[in-house]
Amino acid sequence: MRRPAHDTGAMKERPLSTRIPETSSPLSERTLVRHGLGASPALKTSPVDQRQAYTVGYSTPKSYTKEVPPEFFQRVCDADDLWTRTQGAIALLMLWVVWLAGSFCAFWWPYLVFKGYHKAAIATALIMAYPYVVKVKQSPAFIRFILSGAGWFKGGTCLYLEESMKNVETSQSILLCQHPHGLFTYGFIQNGSAARIDARRPEIYVPTAFRHMKPNAVALVEPLLFKIPLIRHFITAFGCARPATKHEMLYLMSKKKPLGLLPGGSEEIILSHHGHERVYIKHRKGFIKYALQHGYTICIGYTFGEADSYRTLDWAVKFRLWYLRRFRVPLFACWGIWWCPLLPRGQVALETVVGNPFQLPKLADPSKEDIDKWHGRYVELLVDLFERNKAKFGYGERVLEIY
Repeated sequence: MRRPAHDTGAMKERPLSTRIPETSSPLSERTLVRHGLGASPALKTSPVDQRQAYTVGYSTPKSYTKEVPPEFFQRVCDADDLWTRTQGAIALLMLWVVWLAGSFCAFWWPYLVFKGYHKAAIATALIMAYPYVVKVKQSPAFIRFILSGAGWFKGGTCLYLEESMKNVETSQSILLCQHPHGLFTYGFIQNGSAARIDARRPEIYVPTAFRHMKPNAVALVEPLLFKIPLIRHFITAFGCARPATKHEMLYLMSKKKPLGLLPGGSEEIILSHHGHERVYIKHRKGFIKYALQHGYTICIGYTFGEADSYRTLDWAVKFRLWYLRRFRVPLFACWGIWWCPLLPRGQVALETVVGNPFQLPKLADPSKEDIDKWHGRYVELLVDLFERNKAKFGYGERVLEIY
């Protein structure tokens, strides 16, 4: 069946303010027009955009694996049997329970005290204080349980690495930037290299070409999550996550740690809408500055299917972005399947492709021009990665909307 074209509605693309450096590899004029990067808007749409789009599912990724050497992709939980699907549903629901319970602890504990349920209040307080008092160790078994959530998605989840990743030395300083954030970062959790390596089962989770990597990669996540009860327990047990603060990022980069990051952050939660591919990157330049200061190699990842895992209400976007900047809390409404809205749409395949690595020069004090130049390079390579792979995963008619 043909995937219908989607109207971006009120949320139209804005032209990028960053200039594409002359040293970057050229993209087609059609691509530059669609992303506000230049060229003449009078150009007609290329026949490539009018090709037959596949139904989102498992068949398209299977055909794509024929183009990728076996050592450069790894699929997880692709059995599609009742047990695999059930285990995947349990793991994903646990994520929601932890997130909701932790978020409401601030209201739940005062309620227990006010109503006189002192024993329950004390028990709740002890649970909240546990990770602050007792050091929670990383648990590879717990990581494997969370990664079993891949079984809920049709055909499991898969991490693909392009041929360009062959030249990336895993011992060097790497910053893997993934898009989009999505509502629940399933692509980052299930297909992130840090979690897959720290699961300590490389033969199951890690592509052959990268199985020699040591479990020392770090995933940088929203700092607020470390302050929320239960969610802090979850992150601490995961072990490979640290707060995405300036101080933490500079410290880890000084140690040459391999890092994973979602540059779009919570803004991409607000922008997330089924049927649309949206990234928030125009004003995100801090990670480029820090990477320049330490001479990191940046690799780019994109998860196809993340945007379609839930249906959302695309309402009051400007207000919600303002509210997020003011209070650091994203407001959104979403639902997955009809009989359990918390579960994502299981018929959607979750496929992450990683490629287009580029080495940054080491500049102790990069100028604004340096940052803008390499930020423009990053955006161009992100667009290129998306354009080259979208039809292979059944999203041939999608346009990457850049905010």
